[in-house]
Amino acid sequence: MLKSLLADRFRLVVHYEDQPIPVYALVTAKKGPKLKASSGEERSTCHITNAGDRRTYVCGNTSMAEFAERLKISRPVVDAAGIQGSYNFTLTWTPGDLAEGIADPTGQLTLFEAIERQLGLRLESQKRPMPVLVIDHVAQLSTDQ
Repeated sequence: MLKSLLADRFRLVVHYEDQPIPVYALVTAKKGPKLKASSGEERSTCHITNAGDRRTYVCGNTSMAEFAERLKISRPVVDAAGIQGSYNFTLTWTPGDLAEGIADPTGQLTLFEAIERQLGLRLESQKRPMPVLVIDHVAQLSTDQ
C-alpha cells in the first residue's frame, strides 16, 4: 500500500539491483567449527540476554544462514561458512566500543573474538554484490498546494 501511495503521489519509480557493498562474511576459522548439532525437533530460536557488562546470545536449531541474518552489526553479515544443518550454541561477549574487534587489555571478548573462540567461525571483511534500492525518478512537488 505504501509503495503504491508513494508511486501515485510522488511518481516514485524504483528498482533493485546488485551492487558491491562492504559486508562481513561468516566463514570457518582455521581450527574448524565448534558447534553442537541440533536434533532438529525444536523451533529455531535466538535470543539475547544482558548480564552486567556481558551479552549472551543463545541459539537453538539455528543454521549458519539464520545466524548470519540475525547478527546486527555495522555491516550486513552473509553466510559463507559452507556448514549445512542446524546447531545449538551460546555466544558471550562484551558489547560497546569493542564490537568492531579492537583488542581489550582486560581480557573481555569482542563479538568478533567470541565468534572465533567460542564457535570456531570468523567474520571476514569483504565486498559482495547485495541488492540495493535505486531511485529512478521522484517528482518534485510544488509548494502551492
